[in-house]
Formats: sequence, structure tokens, C-alpha cells
Amino acid sequence: MFLNLLGAHWPYVKQALNGDFSILTARIGPEELWQRLAVVAADHPALTREILERAEADPRLGKSSQFLELLGRLEPRSENLIRACLSVIGDHDSDWHGWYDATEAAADILAEQFRGDPATEARLTSLGDPSRVRLGVIMALSLGWRQNQLLMQLAFRRRNGEVGAAELYRKYACIPSERLAGALEQDLVWAQHNGFQADSIVRPLVARLKDDPQAAHAIWEMLFASTNPSVKASFCKLLAISGSFTPERDSWSRDELKRQSLPEIPDLGYDILTRTTRAVSLCLLESLGEATTSDGSGAADLTSN
Repeated sequence: MFLNLLGAHWPYVKQALNGDFSILTARIGPEELWQRLAVVAADHPALTREILERAEADPRLGKSSQFLELLGRLEPRSENLIRACLSVIGDHDSDWHGWYDATEAAADILAEQFRGDPATEARLTSLGDPSRVRLGVIMALSLGWRQNQLLMQLAFRRRNGEVGAAELYRKYACIPSERLAGALEQDLVWAQHNGFQADSIVRPLVARLKDDPQAAHAIWEMLFASTNPSVKASFCKLLAISGSFTPERDSWSRDELKRQSLPEIPDLGYDILTRTTRAVSLCLLESLGEATTSDGSGAADLTSN
């Protein structure tokens, strides 16, 4: 709210401070101030101009996740947007604390706005050394071009048995549908202890469920048959947020919600979207609220039953 207030009155704020923004940067520093303002700048033309001018002079601001998201709103599907995202992915400045968020944002934007575009796919795969595919390339291909041959042929060498973000993105983009649900159930166990990596499961999985009916059906089949509370908590929300609810899945969720409301029944399960252990009944209720069924009825009138 405070940022929007600044944006709405930016000319006045700038004039009142006479160009001295130290009162705004005293606690967070100038770099973070402009990144935060970039989040709301699209709705405020004067602030937009300010952010664009500063991004030209400050490469870190121009490569921040906040600026990329701003550019995605200002210049959707533009060549300028593609270049900015590819620049971030190709740079891989791991000495900069914001590089991971920026890389993730660049991959998200490319996948969302250019999904399936062969020219963008070719530009992605041309970045860097083919023997060491960059994290951002793997992320973007997993989200928007999961049939890409380079992605499907990738192999990973683990250090100390740790599973990295790149491997998880590729795994959930490419794993055969019949193995997807079982793999996810297993990964829910360790994801409870590693919230950062849990995000590397959710993003590619939701993207997969949106355009792969077989994957969505595999998740649904396990949800329908499982007694695992974490499967019930996480799988129903994944189907809902990806728009993969159907009238049948909606009906099952309502029936399960009634069962979970019985005094002796309530289960607690791991919700991978919030990365917390929660009541299954709450996850079901949220899923019904989020869901979009094929007939558009979604979660209408949750109290009617």
C-alpha cells in the first residue's frame, strides 16, 4: 500500500524530497528501493519513466526480477522483453544475491509469453556451452518447451546426494506420466525439510499439469485411491491451481471434505504449495475455492452441500 501511495504521487514525492531519497533508503538501501518500486510502477506512468531511466544506468536494476516483471507488463511479447530475459539467463552472475530470483523470473516470463515458440526455443538452447546447460535455460525449457530434445537428454551428477533445482525442473517436466504421481508422493517426504527445493517441484509440475491431461489424470488417480494425508493435502491443491479440476474431482473433494469434518477423522498432511503441515480439510476447501471445472461451476456455493 505504501509503495502504491508513493507511485500515485511520485512527481510530488520527488519534488518534495528535492531528489534526495535518503529518507526512503536509510533502512533498505537504494538498490532495494528501486526494485520494490518497480513492482508497482506499471500502474503509475511517472514512476515507470523513473524506473526505466534508472535501469538504463544501473544494470543490476535492469536485471532484477522486479524489473523483468515490470517490462513484461509494459512490453508483452516484445523483442526487448526477450532480450532482457535471455540476458539474465545468459549472465548467471552468482555473485549477485538476486541472480536466482531474476533467473527464475526470466524463465517464467519467457515460458508464459512465448510458450512453444520455436525461435525463442532456439535462442534459449544457443546460450552457453552445450556441455554445461545453464540453470535458466533448463527452467525455461521445463516450463514452456518440455518436449525439447536437449532437455529430455540431460543427465545430472549429484554432489553429496543433493538434488538441485535444475534436476527437479527437468524431472517434473519430462518424467513419464505413469511415474509422475509416485515420484511426487516420495518427494513430498523430503520436501517438508527443504522448502526452497519444494518450489522447484511446484513450478514445473503446475506448468506440466496445465497442458498434459495424462499427467493430471495420474495425479487424480492417486489422490482418489490414496490414504496418505500429504497426498490429499498437496495433490488436490496442485490440480486446482493448474485448472485441472473436473466435475468428478470437484465432487470427490466435496465428499472428502465432509468425511474430514467428522470428529474422529481429521487428518494433517503436508501442503507443498504453502510448505507447511495443515489440516487436509482446509486444503480441500481452498482447492474448491481455487478450482475451475470444465463447466465453469468451480467452487460455487460451497455451503450448499
